[in-house]
Amino acid sequence: MSSQTFYDQTDESGVANRDKLAQHQYISEDSSTAFVEFMLDRIDEVLDRLIAQEHGGSQTEQVKRSLAAMEYDTPYNAAALMRLLGLKCRDALRNNYLNPAIEESLIQMILPDLVVPMSEHRTFKYFREETLEAAVAKYGWTLIDNFNRKAMFMDMVRSMDMS
Repeated sequence: MSSQTFYDQTDESGVANRDKLAQHQYISEDSSTAFVEFMLDRIDEVLDRLIAQEHGGSQTEQVKRSLAAMEYDTPYNAAALMRLLGLKCRDALRNNYLNPAIEESLIQMILPDLVVPMSEHRTFKYFREETLEAAVAKYGWTLIDNFNRKAMFMDMVRSMDMS
């Protein structure tokens, strides 16, 4: 049996020998970080293929780019997404990136329960208490109140890079 044939064979669980060899190489080098990165790359490849199959590969380049830039289960506002994607036009963000991804159920919007316009350029967005509590639980946020406001602000200032 040639080494190429062995390299391409899989065991009874479907794991390719090349993957086993790569695992052995990383483990024998005593580099758990490299092994974890290798495994994450493999998982990422599989997930990309599954997403493409599930959605028929119909994702536009803009949707693929936005999904690659965003972290899973992390909320973003329009300004943050525009910075992340290097966009200047809010309409382009909405029409080319967000709406197609929302239509394919790849992302979801968190809509406020009430929007109160304060002026031409300023609105306040209000959420019911149960909506807010659900988001806090889902995203692991800490609510800011009168008791922790100063401590959280000081923690944020300490973590800033002032150089």
